[in-house]
Amino acid sequence: MPLRNDRDQWGSVSIALHWLTLLLIFGMATVGLLMVEMDNGPAKIQVYALHKSFGLTVLGLTVLRLLWRLAVGTPRPVRGTPMWQDGLARMTHGALYVVLLAVPISGWWFNSAAGFPLRWFSLVHLPKLTTFDP
Repeated sequence: MPLRNDRDQWGSVSIALHWLTLLLIFGMATVGLLMVEMDNGPAKIQVYALHKSFGLTVLGLTVLRLLWRLAVGTPRPVRGTPMWQDGLARMTHGALYVVLLAVPISGWWFNSAAGFPLRWFSLVHLPKLTTFDP
């Protein structure tokens, strides 16, 4: 399997980014459903902080995926695929990228509006996207 995408197949970098993103999303969804049931306290704050950090990681991976896709291109459609089906696949793919960008950015936005600090794994402090709004 090639490292880069070619005309006939996805490369190993694209495949790895795809599966890593999927694993992060499933993990975040599971933690997100569980953390709302937790009692208020330090443990819940830590779980929320991890959830936010993994969300920011998904955002970063999505940007990286889009840049990689622009740099190396995508495989052509499988021979014999109807044009309508290829068009629908492209629209669906685009919509998924919009969601992969919009959900973490909206989380960052709501976190900013709530007045909470945002740090990526306690390493990098991120700026607020908006001012505090009670």
